[in-house]
Amino acid sequence: MKMTTRIAFDNMKYHKSRNILIGIAIILTTMLLFIVPAVGRGILEIQFAVTDRLYPAWHALYRNVDEETARRAALLHDCTKKLNEEQHRALIRQYHIRLDREEQGEPKLYHAITGAAVAKHVFGVPSAVESAIRWHTTGKADMTTLEKIIYLADYIEPTRDFCDLRPLRELAFQDLDRAMLLGLEMSIEGLEKRGVAVNSYSVRARDHLKGKLSDHEKRQA
Repeated sequence: MKMTTRIAFDNMKYHKSRNILIGIAIILTTMLLFIVPAVGRGILEIQFAVTDRLYPAWHALYRNVDEETARRAALLHDCTKKLNEEQHRALIRQYHIRLDREEQGEPKLYHAITGAAVAKHVFGVPSAVESAIRWHTTGKADMTTLEKIIYLADYIEPTRDFCDLRPLRELAFQDLDRAMLLGLEMSIEGLEKRGVAVNSYSVRARDHLKGKLSDHEKRQA
């Protein structure tokens, strides 16, 4: 009887372990089926022009930015762009992201927010890269050099054809702050012409740069 009980107990442990492994396999397979096609497509369809065409020249101009850090930010900045709104909201809940009222009403900007979270929690990027991804669509006041580079690279990458970007592309290699200001002004003007609400972060970013450049000109006078 004891032998029978022991065999039964050993079988239970074996099958329990096997069932746990099967369960983990099912979970991982499900993740691969749903997450990889969604997130993976975003990574595969990233604008390689950002890293391969635009960045090297910027790196020569702004040497205080680490090359590998900038490449990681460029590579991952749109990693969740292909997700739908429901999937974005699931990530927002998963990573306990707090959205303000304005952000809640702008689903088209979710990919910057969720992309930053995925870059941090899945790919383990440093805070500088996370922040550059977070603000690459709207900008914000007092941006770092890396944040400006990713914002501008995304805005003027070669596939963009919504307006004549040649002056902005040329300015980007001459004066980063003035290029940022011009890019923000063009973006805000374009939204206003289409009757689309302008994000307040973009307005603050523009106003901050205006003040910064004005102060610089006064000091130079």
